[in-house]
Amino acid sequence: MRKDYGLYLCAILCLLVLASTWSNYRGYSLRLSDWSNVDYADWATNNPVAEYYTGNPVKLFRNNTYGDYINDFKRKDTLYVAIDYYALLPVAINIIPLEILAVDGALFEKGGVSVWRTYIVEDTVLVWERK
Repeated sequence: MRKDYGLYLCAILCLLVLASTWSNYRGYSLRLSDWSNVDYADWATNNPVAEYYTGNPVKLFRNNTYGDYINDFKRKDTLYVAIDYYALLPVAINIIPLEILAVDGALFEKGGVSVWRTYIVEDTVLVWERK
């Protein structure tokens, strides 16, 4: 074993500690949710993982894409939205109905995912139903 191996190991450990400290300082941390029960979604708060599990293209459901989501109803009458822990973060919390956050907030904290069927009634009312 080379002499410098211990120095590299120490440097990597220091970087991990600094990254962890920075992550906690900003209030964000890595959360892994169980997406294995999600078989279909049009939109998701974590679209790369949703695409992996569904095998279909999934659009990112965040505050800055909400207009695209509403415009997507011109193409389809029903859209499925998969929601995980990211719904509790500032990037998506403004567009998730408070009722869903109240009911599924603990589920999201524990790494769960819920899927919701959404559609518009009478061109004005957005309805959310659990799939």
